[in-house]
Formats: sequence, structure tokens, C-alpha cells
Amino acid sequence: MYGAATDVHDQRLAMEALRESEQRYHLLFAASPAPLLILKPDAPRYTITDVNDAYLTATVRSREDVVGRGLSEAYPDDPNAKLNGGVSVLRASIESVLATRQAELLPALKYNIPKPDGTLEERWWSSINSPVLDEHGEVKAIIHNANDITKERQALAAMLESKERFRLFVENVREYAFVQTDFEGVVTSWNPGTERLFGSSSGEVLGKPFSMLLPEEDRHDGLIAREMATLSRGEKVVDAHAVQRKDGTRFWAEWIRNLFWTTPENSVERPRSCETSRSASSLTRRFAARSQRKKSC
Repeated sequence: MYGAATDVHDQRLAMEALRESEQRYHLLFAASPAPLLILKPDAPRYTITDVNDAYLTATVRSREDVVGRGLSEAYPDDPNAKLNGGVSVLRASIESVLATRQAELLPALKYNIPKPDGTLEERWWSSINSPVLDEHGEVKAIIHNANDITKERQALAAMLESKERFRLFVENVREYAFVQTDFEGVVTSWNPGTERLFGSSSGEVLGKPFSMLLPEEDRHDGLIAREMATLSRGEKVVDAHAVQRKDGTRFWAEWIRNLFWTTPENSVERPRSCETSRSASSLTRRFAARSQRKKSC
């Protein structure tokens, strides 16, 4: 009788280490606050092999609704969408990731979520698709991360609507001068009221320093720099000083200056200051009336 024995100690240790590694992965994956979905690279189906609780909560789905189904089956596009829906854009991104083996950040995507009453709730998502490569550099799986940015998107829309209302007001008011400058004091906006008071068109002023509106002797006394320093401390500037029209005549104006910040979508912009003036002619008349009273005393 013959027998044979093989030392499997190292193999058993390797298998135990693999199981522990998989357990740690599942614990981290399940507990992650980031919504995560794992897809097989089996185009065109893209079967969902795993999903964590954060993703299910964000998309209002159960595990049974998602795992084992194809991407478009679990998350169908809105048939009423006028343009390509969010899932169509997502599929195109996955195809790009398979071809390049590189992660891809998607633009903001709209994908509405069904509510219990059968209607759809608008949702916007910031997503990234990342490939998982095997030892040969082939795509083994794709990790899809989608974060709900609906509140940020709605806040941005409200801000843009507010800015549009303000723009329409500024462009149509003629009793007051509204001048907007950047942080270096260069004029960036010039409304009809300002054109009426100063006699200069927007084309003559835009892109030029605000100091050109001051009398020659006041342009280099540091007034603009002092006001900018005050604005930088978060304080409003209220000041009355002489300004100069295009024809060289001077008048007194009271300026109320505020600093506001603009942050367009997907960009960071330098701070810009907004200068406003009420009717300079009424202030000039007030100074004239005060001078007349002093003379009669």
C-alpha cells in the first residue's frame, strides 16, 4: 500500500487571508457613506453585482430591485426626457472607461426618482466611474459613485434667478447710478442711470478704472484703495465726494458701496465689488440749498 501527503499549510493560510480581505472589503463597502454601485463589464447589459446601503437610500431602491439586474433594467431612463437621459449618459461614460481604463468624472446628471404616489422627484447627481483592473490590466469591474447634488443645484438656480432679477432692475432704472467694478477697481457694469448722470456710454467706460470718474486732483490720493480696504473687512462704505462728468463738469454724489461675491458654476471667481449711487443731481441740489441757507444767515 502506498500513500502520499502534501503540505497545504501555506495554501490554507493564503485562503484564510483572502477570506479576511474579502470580509474587510464587504464591511467597508457596506458601511461607506458614499453611494456605490458595482457593475460587470458585460456590455451592453452591465449587470449590477453589488450595491451599498447609501446608494439604495439615495435612489429609493431595495437590494432586490437592483442586484443581478442590468443597469437600464434597474434604472431605466425617463421616457419623457427631451434629451438623452442620465442613464444613457452614464452608459456612454462606462464605454469610455472600458476603452481607456481610466476613471471618468461625469457632468452634473439629471435622473429623477419615483415617489410613492407614482410621480417623479427631480434629482441631480455628481458621478464618477472607476475601473477595477485585474493582474493583466483588464477591467474586472466598474465602481460607480453617485452623489446627490440636488440641493446645491436648486440653490444655484435660485441664485441665478435672483441675479437675473437684479440685472433687469439695474438695466432699467434711470434715477440711480449703479456701477460694478472688480476688486482692482476696473468698471465691469454701467447702467443707463449712470450713463445719464455721467454722460458716458458703457462702451467708453467698461474695462477702465473707476478713478477716471474722479476729478484729476483726487485720482491719486488713495481714496479707492481706502474704500477697497474697508470693503475687504466686510464693512459697507457710505461716502460723499465730487465726481466728474464726461464734459468735465463736476457734481457731488453720495456713494453706497458693498462688496459681494460671485461663484459661477464649476469655477472660482475673484471677488467683485458693487458700487451704487443715488441721484447725484438731488445731492448736488441739497448742497446748493445748504450753502444758500448759510449765506442768508
